[in-house]
Amino acid sequence: MCIIYRKSINFVSYKDTKKMIFTILGAILFSLLAVALLSVGLFIGTKKKIPTGHIHDSLPMKERGITCAQDQMRAEAMKKSTREKMTEYNH
Repeated sequence: MCIIYRKSINFVSYKDTKKMIFTILGAILFSLLAVALLSVGLFIGTKKKIPTGHIHDSLPMKERGITCAQDQMRAEAMKKSTREKMTEYNH
């Protein structure tokens, strides 16, 4: 392996190259092992439901009276009749 540094050519010894390749392969294998062990919980573990972060599913938000914008729009649309909507739109 050849490294050019400051206009001179420095040759890296076979021993250094072997160490470097061993280190890179070790890091790759360690990373693959970590990913494999972390994924075990997904495939073998209990089937847990991922909690939703949506506002209408949150009990503390319901207790505070905070609702989803879509639910508010739907409720507001149900309150007004079509005639009221048309007169509001025209004015």
